Amino acid sequence: MASRERPIGRGTTRGRRCIVEVAHEIRAARLDRAPSLSAVGRATGQSHSTVSRIERGLATHVTLLQLSRLTAVVGLELSVRCFPGGQPIRDFAQAALLARFRGRLHRSIRWAAEVPLPRPGDQRAWDALVTGGGWRFGVEAETAGRPDGPRRGTRARRQPGPPGGRYDRCLPTFRPSPGILAAAPPLRYSR
Repeated sequence: MASRERPIGRGTTRGRRCIVEVAHEIRAARLDRAPSLSAVGRATGQSHSTVSRIERGLATHVTLLQLSRLTAVVGLELSVRCFPGGQPIRDFAQAALLARFRGRLHRSIRWAAEVPLPRPGDQRAWDALVTGGGWRFGVEAETAGRPDGPRRGTRARRQPGPPGGRYDRCLPTFRPSPGILAAAPPLRYSR
């Protein structure tokens, strides 16, 4: 039976791999442009031995600032971005909100959690997808969102909804939209 990698282990492995890749690019650029380790060290305020350890991927605690300075000195530009990946750690409030929402659905409605968006290469996922006879809704659970409009950021840009479906936000004071009630006649909602 294969074991699941924990998020902290996955992040550590990826971080070390990124440091080694950037370090090799720094070394290749330095050798191409011919400055010495000492010259690069003086320009960045580090010893030549520290620069050498970083270039060889042996420095285990390299900061982003150190890498950015080194890349600038050798004529490169460091760019860092974050993308959703893996299962996020849910906070208690969001998990409770999704559980309350799911509890209000009719038993004939199918529920799937953390459903990837149907776009090739897109790593984002709906918090849930509810489906019935010929319809489906992507669900976002927001425990700290603004009730008067979409929040800024990744989840606010998820529209349009799933193919052939719609997008609904699930807020702590959830009241189903008229669209979900009209699309699912067997759904019964009582206050």
